[in-house]
Amino acid sequence: MKKIVCLICFVIIFISFSTICYASNGAFDTIKLGLFFGQTAKNSVNLSCDGGFFVGYEQNGEFIQTMAVELPSVRAFVNGDGQIEIEGVSAFEGDMTIKPGAGFLKIEGNAYRGDCQLVLKDGKMTVINKLPTEEYLYSVLGKEMSPSWPIEALKAQAICARTYAVRNWNKFSSYGFNLCTTTVSQVYGGIATESERTIDAVNQTRGQLLKYNGQVAEALFFASDGGYTADAKYVWGGSVPYLTAKEDPYEVNSTASYGTWTVTLSAEEVAQKLLDRSINIGRIKNVRVTGEDNHTVYEVEIIGDNGTYSVKNDSVRTVFGLKSQYFTIDAKGGNSGTIAENWSLFRKNAYEYYVNGDFGIFADGLPSAGSFTFSGRGYGHRVGMSQCGARDMALMGFSAYKILDFYYTGTVVE
Repeated sequence: MKKIVCLICFVIIFISFSTICYASNGAFDTIKLGLFFGQTAKNSVNLSCDGGFFVGYEQNGEFIQTMAVELPSVRAFVNGDGQIEIEGVSAFEGDMTIKPGAGFLKIEGNAYRGDCQLVLKDGKMTVINKLPTEEYLYSVLGKEMSPSWPIEALKAQAICARTYAVRNWNKFSSYGFNLCTTTVSQVYGGIATESERTIDAVNQTRGQLLKYNGQVAEALFFASDGGYTADAKYVWGGSVPYLTAKEDPYEVNSTASYGTWTVTLSAEEVAQKLLDRSINIGRIKNVRVTGEDNHTVYEVEIIGDNGTYSVKNDSVRTVFGLKSQYFTIDAKGGNSGTIAENWSLFRKNAYEYYVNGDFGIFADGLPSAGSFTFSGRGYGHRVGMSQCGARDMALMGFSAYKILDFYYTGTVVE
């Protein structure tokens, strides 16, 4: 639970106070991406390139070549002396940069633009892909949105992805790179996820960023909103003037990702989800919505026979494993029917229940649910731009800039 609280606090502080501004001096022209780091750091890594390799190191941002390797594939590993060594070639003191001799470099079988940097950290290699930022976006766009979607939707996504990268530039600075390649940052897959249309969308918006009051905006996006976006303060707790709740008349629910969905959990499953977070309130009797804003549920109370527990903001979604915070809850009794129906049944048949000692549909003489059905709409945190909504707006003839103007109130593209 402490980890969840810390994470939420970090997101609130980051969204509310980050003020990174775009610099036109080329500071963001080249990006470094962590392919393997931390728990996924490598003892060895396989590299290949038909044109061979140039090996060296970086000094003040410049590549200093120390050797050329004509082999089409090599294995780099950490040797017994704690040095990075290219098998059968040479050991290397310090960190290593490897450039392709010609064409693209493959790292563990996946092709990437740019270079590979191997950085020693805690006895293992952090593997980094360094390349031009705009070329990084070619791949991100193919991962974050379908390349078959309208070009104006792809352009809107390209501006959001570029803005996100600049805004979060120092997110992994302690590891020696800018962003990772998963949903913790933006999904990046290298050459394999590029296409002519993603390249075109990035090139048509080259260098463009979403800004608010002269500062780079937090260009958050998600799959679908179910007809309403959410206010950032009811997801992460911090207010952001351009990330507010609004009705979305453009997203077509019938074609959206998880436009509608249901999740049913038994009382025992709810209890286990709490136990997984070291929370024990006994047998679960009811789950009910206690806070809602513009179809965004921001507080749910869980009632047990040993106390109650409130789940707030984005945890409402993650604790129960839901697609979004846009939902209603239908609580079913231990045998059948809703809790309200069980009350009515009890009142009509109280004497019979008393005589037969049959209180199976109740808990300690009070209505108690056996299961909870969450019926919802939308997929994701619903803060910022709906990707399905952007697609539908583009199909209706809206430009990328009109799409961004709708989802990020008061922002401009520069």
